[in-house]
Amino acid sequence: RAAAVGQALPWYWCAWGLAQRAVLCSLLFAVATPGLVAWMPVWVYVKRRERMLMAKGPRWNDSVAETKMMVCALIVMAFVLGCLGYALLHRSAVPLAFIAYLYATMRLYEEAVADARSCYSLYKLLFLRPSTMAAMVQKRKAAKAALDAASFSLPDGVASEVKTTHDEALPKTSWRRAF
Repeated sequence: RAAAVGQALPWYWCAWGLAQRAVLCSLLFAVATPGLVAWMPVWVYVKRRERMLMAKGPRWNDSVAETKMMVCALIVMAFVLGCLGYALLHRSAVPLAFIAYLYATMRLYEEAVADARSCYSLYKLLFLRPSTMAAMVQKRKAAKAALDAASFSLPDGVASEVKTTHDEALPKTSWRRAF
């Protein structure tokens, strides 16, 4: 909200967001690690195939994605069918839970990577020089002015929602008392 009216993000927001994302990233990676270890042979094989294709030259760039999709799709289909067959033969729900866990592993891994990237961005923002931050705030003001100038073409209900006042951009609680 503060950036919407040309103010810099307070350092304690960056620090708090950094701490939250670091903890969440650690937890997600910890839960996903056993599943990542199970997927590791597939990833090693796919990366080896990628290097082999890239060694053939730049004309094979499209084939890299196609090969990854084909190999992973075939392995996942064989794994799911194998687990379903085993579950039906042995009348056990454990293989079905394993399928669900490996799916959750991929989702948790994606979220952990996103949190790690966000954590790194907040880290860089936290230790940004004041001169660089001032330049970024000025660029943000210029971009907002350009968007405000173009907002006349929006319908009335939408245009009123786009405008943010200085008071609306301020934090809802006073963090200064906490520090």
